[in-house]
Amino acid sequence: MRVRQASATILWLLLGAMTWGQAAFEPELRLRAVTLLRKGMASDEFWPSMHAAEALTAAGFGACVIYDLKPRLAVETDDQKRCGLSREIMRAGDLSPLPGMVKILTDPDTSAPVHVCESLFKVHQVGDLAAMRAHLASETTSEELMAAAALARSGQTAELKRVRERLLAPNDETTRRIAAWILGQIGTRDDWPAIQQLAESAEDPLASSFAWNALAKLGHEQARERVFANLASEDKTIRTYSAQTLGVCGGGAELAALASALGDTNPDTAIRAAEAIVRITGRMLDQDTDGDSIPDCVEALLGTPSDDAEVLTRYYEAAPKGPGAADPEALPGEIVGAWFGHVGGDRYVWVYEFGTALSEQNTVFHAYARLDEDDKTGRQGAEFAQGVDVMYSFKDARSDPRVFAESLRRNPGAPIRALVAGSRAYVCDDVTVTQKDGNAEIRVHLLSERYPNARTEKKVGKGTPLTTVSAPLRPGRALPALSRKR
Repeated sequence: MRVRQASATILWLLLGAMTWGQAAFEPELRLRAVTLLRKGMASDEFWPSMHAAEALTAAGFGACVIYDLKPRLAVETDDQKRCGLSREIMRAGDLSPLPGMVKILTDPDTSAPVHVCESLFKVHQVGDLAAMRAHLASETTSEELMAAAALARSGQTAELKRVRERLLAPNDETTRRIAAWILGQIGTRDDWPAIQQLAESAEDPLASSFAWNALAKLGHEQARERVFANLASEDKTIRTYSAQTLGVCGGGAELAALASALGDTNPDTAIRAAEAIVRITGRMLDQDTDGDSIPDCVEALLGTPSDDAEVLTRYYEAAPKGPGAADPEALPGEIVGAWFGHVGGDRYVWVYEFGTALSEQNTVFHAYARLDEDDKTGRQGAEFAQGVDVMYSFKDARSDPRVFAESLRRNPGAPIRALVAGSRAYVCDDVTVTQKDGNAEIRVHLLSERYPNARTEKKVGKGTPLTTVSAPLRPGRALPALSRKR
């Protein structure tokens, strides 16, 4: 008998995200954000589409950004747009557009002197030192400051001093606003007093908001509260930069408001809110108290301890090859690692790693698990899956398990806990597993597939051979309860 558990698993994870201790990672929210960003990058609104590309790179889809934007760069003739396309390709890891950026930087007749300096600043490049220094002499303040920013980030301390001096410019809130924006990225807490003075005294609400944003990025807690409040501003530009700033300094407490902002009527605000969700959840995934490579927030959802490292047996390893010249969204997720471990009692954990973030677009991943030695139980009929007791599967980066031997599950009241987080998928289940000589033993093979979609006309897949895996038993280990806190 086959039992499907997808809806129960999703509900369990969402309830867990809301109620288990400090865990606030919401897999479904991150997927919503990524879906919005894909639509944003494909939109006709150029600069919001570049912001979406930036966020997709942060989400782990840099290869898709490169694949989609390079053909656009090849035919684009507007220098300002060429700067935007080039910087996002470079941000995603491909520096081949840099010579073209230098050409714009050195062109005295370019329509994009500010854009090229700003774009190079954003990707930590100078391009050509002499040419960048020449832009310091511009009578256009924004051009001068963006050149100074790029040079300061490269280590030219005199130019950081220049930016700080412009922050104090009398009767010129526009110049001070730009200087505050720059210092929010390359300044220090020593800049707090001058930036706060602008935040509190500026007559222009936009200049004030830029200053609060800069302070928040530099770690000022009161400023972060002001930035969060600005997410509800009537000014769409203020809302947009507020969302972008929360991506830098926000935490789990801001996720609910950012989720609401995904529906903002201004597309750029929604895109920046999605970016903030990606970045905040990414920081959550960096927290790993016990150093076992399973983030604390994921352990809270799985039901594994976050303060006592799992002992995981790696049974598959492959070097990532990447998509090469192929469309990443036409390929199956590239399996590069798989681990199995005994948590304690009847609880076991599986971890799967992919070469890049696992796409939510027409992907399927199956882990065919034979938990006992009897192939006459479990799935029958298909030779490649004969005796499979559980398929720990993911469809479109969402848990979609199939249980063929329900009698082996030891806690039927709790669904299989499974989620995708970036380039990894995690599964935890309470089951009966073969035990030999102090080890838990299973047999498993993996299959990653991409189904036909708008970018591929055929189903493609790649799997691993059937492997017997042993992991040491951990008897007597205390386990987190799976019941929700009331």
